[in-house]
Amino acid sequence: MLAHGRVVSFPLQIPGMPGGADPLGLAILLVGCALAAWVVYRDASRRGIGYAWQAGVAVGALLFAGLIPGLLALVVYVLVVRR
Repeated sequence: MLAHGRVVSFPLQIPGMPGGADPLGLAILLVGCALAAWVVYRDASRRGIGYAWQAGVAVGALLFAGLIPGLLALVVYVLVVRR
């Protein structure tokens, strides 16, 4: 943002990157994706599914890639597990 002709940085913003990635936001995103992956892995391993870690990694990675792909992966996991 410009204030009186100069660039103003926000707290926890990477210096030199106006409008760049916020390290706190990135950390929250990574923790959220890891938490989702862990929940899916724990559920799959408790159900005795042989591909538990792959399901967890897939959901976590797709959530990191985007919200819609991650939610689709979660829906597919739930549909496959219900059978």
